Amino acid sequence: MHRLEKPLNTSDVPVSTQELLILQTLNTRFLPTKLADPYDNLKNIVLQNPEHCYQVEVRYGNTAPYESRVYRWDFSTTGFILASAVDTKIDESYFANDLVDFLDGKQELYSNFLHSLDPKKTYRLWTILGNNFLNHDLVIRKIEYHFTRIAQGLTAESFTTEYYQSNVSL
Repeated sequence: MHRLEKPLNTSDVPVSTQELLILQTLNTRFLPTKLADPYDNLKNIVLQNPEHCYQVEVRYGNTAPYESRVYRWDFSTTGFILASAVDTKIDESYFANDLVDFLDGKQELYSNFLHSLDPKKTYRLWTILGNNFLNHDLVIRKIEYHFTRIAQGLTAESFTTEYYQSNVSL
């Protein structure tokens, strides 16, 4: 199984700070969008899954060992919940730092070329977050973040070079 090696941002952030935001994102952005999707509907995905659930793994921490938590949605819940036991396949896997950075405007949908994503999986949450017409607040946050950096005299190179050099083998 292809595994994520580390998040782009390797800061140590408390799980409690990130988990609430991630659960809110799963339940207020991802779930409604995928339930209403006429082409890739979450209900149909769950019905076709032998375990009849959809699970998103989130890794808290910056490198192994990290704390892995799985959030599950099925027809018995009204939203994603922390799975008590994981005995089925994981549909998507992310680092909490990457998700939170995206929500803060510090990552782009296409920054995933720096991530080690499994090419056999569909990353529906990442795709939903990148839908600008659904997430205008994230677009505004991203623009504000980068214009604040520019006003401080920082350059694009100072932002990207660090990530690129620490995540890509030359």
